Amino acid sequence: MQYPTEYLEKLKKSPELQQIEWLACKNDPYLWLTHWARTLDVHAEEDACNEPFPDKEYIKFIVDKWMKHKVLIIPKTRQMMLSWLILALYLWDTQFHKARLTAFQSKMADDADYLVRRVKTIWDNEPDFLKRFYN
Repeated sequence: MQYPTEYLEKLKKSPELQQIEWLACKNDPYLWLTHWARTLDVHAEEDACNEPFPDKEYIKFIVDKWMKHKVLIIPKTRQMMLSWLILALYLWDTQFHKARLTAFQSKMADDADYLVRRVKTIWDNEPDFLKRFYN
């Protein structure tokens, strides 16, 4: 799901529209995911960012459950983007809410570092107006 080009051009120039979009993203992680959170295509020949998360019913379902429950256990497969999704949700939480502390743990330090690099990919490809607390 993408915004029309005309809206994106207006958004670049309008602090008022940026404020509206920032608030909408703060209040709706699914909106932020499907419009602004870009992942890295690990199958591409070069490091290429994809479009934002796909607008899929199972992703919306997981986002809704993640918002409602402190503990969530999700059986996963490789092709469902669940690692990217959970990493993105914790970035959203940290990015749009003050006083958050987020850590990623894995069996190996290199694996944990890889998770952080995934989050940084999403962060690096967002427009600056969404990074309000950090600019």
